[in-house]
Amino acid sequence: MKKVFLSFAFLAILSLASCKEETKDKVEEATEAVATDIETATENAVEAIDSTAQKVGEEVKEEVEYMDERVD
Repeated sequence: MKKVFLSFAFLAILSLASCKEETKDKVEEATEAVATDIETATENAVEAIDSTAQKVGEEVKEEVEYMDERVD
């Protein structure tokens, strides 16, 4: 009887160990997916900031030119 319980315990531990590997793989895949999403979001943010900075720079330049014309 003791051998039967030990066999079941061994099988339970073995199945838990294999589940842990699957979980590790899933966590690794999820980590890679999040990293990719962060990279994409960062690239999009940089593009948006650059575009906004360019538009603001153009607006400021136009305002300076307008003010120069008004002063003359």
